[in-house]
Amino acid sequence: MLLSDGQKAGSLYNWKADRFLQTNLAQQKPDTLAVIESKLKAFIQQYNNRLIDNQLTVR
Repeated sequence: MLLSDGQKAGSLYNWKADRFLQTNLAQQKPDTLAVIESKLKAFIQQYNNRLIDNQLTVR
């Protein structure tokens, strides 16, 4: 699970093994953090573009 403010990722957790989110893995797994963060930014960008073009639903 990635916690982000929309600009920068703050925390990375393995929610299956750490249900109470006590161990932040951001420093231990920077490659994983970068991959997930780029996917999150792409998702947000797609959402914003579809919102602007009024294409949130399937025609």
